[in-house]
Order: sequence, then structure tokens, then C-alpha cells
Amino acid sequence: MKDAVERVIDKIIRASSSKGNGFGIMSKLDAIDSITNGFKPGLVYVVAAEAGAYKTALCLTILEKIGIESEASVAYFNKFSTEDMLVTRMIFQFADVDYVHYIENNIENHDILALKRAGDAIATSKIKMFCSKNVSLDDIYDTCAEADRPDIIIVDSLNDVSLERGLEFTLQFLKSTAIECEIPIIVTYEVPLKNINKTALLENGADTIFYLDNEVWEDVFGTDYFGDPIMLSYIELHVVRNFCGPTRKSRLFVKKNSLKFYNYDISI
Repeated sequence: MKDAVERVIDKIIRASSSKGNGFGIMSKLDAIDSITNGFKPGLVYVVAAEAGAYKTALCLTILEKIGIESEASVAYFNKFSTEDMLVTRMIFQFADVDYVHYIENNIENHDILALKRAGDAIATSKIKMFCSKNVSLDDIYDTCAEADRPDIIIVDSLNDVSLERGLEFTLQFLKSTAIECEIPIIVTYEVPLKNINKTALLENGADTIFYLDNEVWEDVFGTDYFGDPIMLSYIELHVVRNFCGPTRKSRLFVKKNSLKFYNYDISI
């Protein structure tokens, strides 16, 4: 008991001395960081939502913030996408360019420059992509247990990986891996809102569960990184479980045509 008390007090002291900057890995999205105070080693975070509710887009935004802006190392697992498909999506999303322009052969010069900058940033980052139908839980564990282990793991999606041994075992495995290897793990999971509170297996295995409610889309005006006006939409982020704090809801702002998330004051 004494050791546990000392560990907790140490965490409290480090949190108080962080002056609001967190002592985990920050996503640089206030809607998330105000809840997590940074993604912390040993914890499992689930981004749950219905199909088409921007789960992957949010994970790729977090990947960009952590892997590009903060220059941390990230391992990203996706079982049913090829590396080229995901890198293409990352480049367009990070560059804030509408992919439809590419499909319609309507890429402008300033788009090409933005895409090249995004590509260069990805190529020189510490992001590792694991894209194969053969991705297994053992692969995730081996990556976490390496001497040069990444700072954070993202698994997209839990539905695909859990086909191997079932949801309950998969969550328990990821939780034990996060604790043993002292690394935060983020996973996505497709589930309807009406079932989220009944998914006991998620609550038993996850420390924090974020739910993206795609029924609450609303268009708003905002500004981009250069201060120019743009049309954004917001989606509500419900915290339906939070091991380290209360449940709550916030807003995440996203530019739909490029799937680019923007950071605004979002507490509601």
C-alpha cells in the first residue's frame, strides 16, 4: 500500500507542476486534453461511434498532432487498409486539401505545395504504419515491448483486431500490454449510440471511452490557421466512461471536405 500511495502522490505532484500542460502525451485538441490531461502510460482510450462518424479522421488528427507537431513516435495499426491508401488519406487530411479535387483532376498549384509539405513531414516523422490483414495482437505487443518502443499506439479498429480472439480477450490483452509496457493505447470501435451504455465489455476494458455523436452535426463559421474564414461543422464528443474523472461532453470542430479537425474553445 505504501508504494501505491507514493506513486499516486508523485503523479499528483507532477500534474500540479505541469500548469495545465498535462503530464501525458497531449493531443493538442482541447476537447480531449481537458478530459485526459494527456494520454497516459498504462491506460486504454476507446474512440467509439457509428460508421462514418469520423473515428479514423480523429485518430489521424491525433496522429498528426503527436507524430508531426510534437515529433513523438507513434505506431498506427490498421488491418484492412493498405499503406498507400492510408498515406494518401493522411497527406490530404494533413494538408487540408479536399480529396475530391484529386478524383476530379482539379488539383491547383497551391494544393500541390501543401500536399508536398504534408508528405515531407510524414516521411521524416517517427510514425510507423502497420497495414496488413495479418496484423495480430502479438504484433501490437511486440511493437510495445521493443527497446525503442513508440510513445503511443493507435489501433484502428478494435472491431477488426478483435475478430481474432473476441472483444473481451482483446481489450484485456491491450490493457495488460499498456500496463506492462507503460504506454498509452488508443483504439477505435464501431458501435451504435443506443448500444454504447450497454457495452459492458468496453467499460470493463477501457479506462476512457469517447463517443462521437454523428447525429449532432451543425455547421458553424470559423477561421483556418491563416485567419481566413471557413465553414466548419461540429460533432459532439461524449465521455461515457472516464476512469480518471467525471463524464461530460464537448465539441470537436471539423472541416468535412478534408476531414481536418480544428481546435476551438469547446466546453459545453
